[in-house]
Amino acid sequence: MNIEEIFFSRGIVKILHKLSIEGEINISQLSRGLGLNHMQTKNYLEYLKKMNLVKEKRFGKIRIFSCNEEDKYMKLIIQFMNQWQRINRGE
Repeated sequence: MNIEEIFFSRGIVKILHKLSIEGEINISQLSRGLGLNHMQTKNYLEYLKKMNLVKEKRFGKIRIFSCNEEDKYMKLIIQFMNQWQRINRGE
């Protein structure tokens, strides 16, 4: 997997960041919270699922997404996002 395959879009970076903070979240909350339209968010999440970076749980019509913390690339992304947050807070 190339890094460009993950970080090619600002929307994907926003989604990965939000998921790394929130843990689990549904599409509607995610799209509203990030200012992305629902279809765009859904497409990005499907792409991230195919790359095995994101997991999905279904409860009827509700779809809950979270980081796939078992994936080695996702582990690195979460570490990077957490470190970035610490630096921004001045820790």
